[in-house]
Order: sequence, then structure tokens, then C-alpha cells
Amino acid sequence: MFGETGIDLSIVATNTTHASLMILNHRTAPDVPVVSAVQMSMSIPLLWQEVVWRREWGRYRGDDLTGACVIDGGVLSNFPLELFVSDEPQVIELMGPPDADDVLGLLIDEELAVPGLDLSAATEEPRGPDLGQRRTADRLKRLVATVVKARDKLVIDAFEHLVVRLPAKGIGATDFDLSDARRAVLTAAGHAAMRAHLARRAAAPSRPSPTLSTTASKMASRLVHARR
Repeated sequence: MFGETGIDLSIVATNTTHASLMILNHRTAPDVPVVSAVQMSMSIPLLWQEVVWRREWGRYRGDDLTGACVIDGGVLSNFPLELFVSDEPQVIELMGPPDADDVLGLLIDEELAVPGLDLSAATEEPRGPDLGQRRTADRLKRLVATVVKARDKLVIDAFEHLVVRLPAKGIGATDFDLSDARRAVLTAAGHAAMRAHLARRAAAPSRPSPTLSTTASKMASRLVHARR
């Protein structure tokens, strides 16, 4: 995609075969189709089948991963914003030069109430994956979120000025069957949050805490250093 559009897209996934985070872009895996990278990144365990790395996708950072199993990147990091702002050499090698002024982190905040959303309203019967399977997947997602929440919180706190908190309380990660009314309320809340963030950013540009920024940058370096 980069060769045709010049768009520098990076997608995060988790290699369960080699227990490592993967950053998929034109530098690390130039032959992987974007659609396959997206499928890897959103393959929630127990809800969708893991993606198996194909030989025709070439190498990842010089390694042959043929047959390796890849799933949702959120298993290791739900909000890897530090990768886009770190000036650590190991990170730049994978992500390219950082430019914090052009970074905007969209955080789906499941603890932030959605104005106007009736949490007592009954939801529609699911039309997607089996309900029991979805509930199991939701539990697993919450477990994973608990494990990675501490590291992600440190990064979010360090770069709070780059983060837009999108209200999503009462909306699950696998709620694919939202009614039009609930979807409209959720979208309106997102629009309002974005407008408020951009207004604050324009009125009073801020910078991260030097201490937290350094810590987050080091975390980014450790995150990308682990490899097969």
C-alpha cells in the first residue's frame, strides 16, 4: 500500500507462536496484504480463528514466520501510542521518525459514560457469532485488558494531551448488533469528544511530562525489542 499511496500504515498484532508483539508495515513486512494484517490485528481469541502466517507473505523483520499463529495485538498492548512518539532508535527503525504534532490517539473509554445512552435498554438478539462464544470472548478481553491496563495507563498519562477519550460505557467490544438509536447516541458522543479535544489542543498546546515521556519511550523500545 505504501508504494501506491505513500500512506505509512502500521498495524499491531500478537505472534502467539513466538510470544511477541508484531508491528506490520512496509518496513517490517512489505509483502503482507493490508487486509491480512488487519485480520491478524482484530482476531480476538475464542471469537475468531487465529491467522496463520503464509509463506507468500515473505519475512517479518528478516525472519521466516511461515506457520506462526497471529492474533489480536491488544493481547499485549491495547493502546501502543508510545510507538508513534518514541525517539528510541529501535522504535524509529520500525516506525519511522516520530512527529508528536501529527499524532492523535483515539481511546475507546469503556469507563466513560455515553451521554443519552440508556444502559437499561434491551439489546437486539445477536446476528453475529454465537452469544455464549461472544460472552466468553468478552470475559477474555476484560482479563487481557486488566493485565495490560497498568502499562497502557502509564503511556496514556504520559501523552494525555494526544488522547481523545471516546465515551463507550455500556458498549462491549463485541457488540456488533447495536440498534440505530444506540449507534447514533454513541457516534454523537464521539463527535462531541473529538470537538472538545481539538478545541483544547488548539487553545493550549501542551507537552508530556519529561519523566513520564522518557519512561514511555523506554517501554516502546522494550516492546519492539522482543522478537523471535
